[in-house]
Amino acid sequence: MTTIALLLASSAFASAPEDVVQYRHVQMEIAAKHMKSTTAIVKGKIERKQDLAAHAAGLQAVAATFGELFPEGTGPDKVKDTEARAEVWSKRSEFDTAVKAFQDATKALADAAAKGEDEAIMAAFGKVGKSCKGCHDNFKVEDEH
Repeated sequence: MTTIALLLASSAFASAPEDVVQYRHVQMEIAAKHMKSTTAIVKGKIERKQDLAAHAAGLQAVAATFGELFPEGTGPDKVKDTEARAEVWSKRSEFDTAVKAFQDATKALADAAAKGEDEAIMAAFGKVGKSCKGCHDNFKVEDEH
């Protein structure tokens, strides 16, 4: 194994829980930014339809990582500054189902946006929003934003 491969392999297991939570937060912020941009385009607040496919693809790409961003030991029982509720771990199968719904919805949105199919975009966009809300309602601590 090369030195780089060894470093990468060892770093995957050496991340401090606080660092994982911080990274997770950044990934959620990235998803939120893509969603805000997508919303502005879909609702006609900004005339940038040419950007929709890129935002939808970005949202899909970051969504693909979400299930892996919640390893054991990174919940509120171990890390003070997390917005994840304990239910992420105590109701893991429900959480995994919610993550999968979000991933499926973002894939459908990305596919529709790539094809420029307005009706499919609107339907998929609605499902993305519902899946975001469902996960936040059940697995995220309310924030003050």
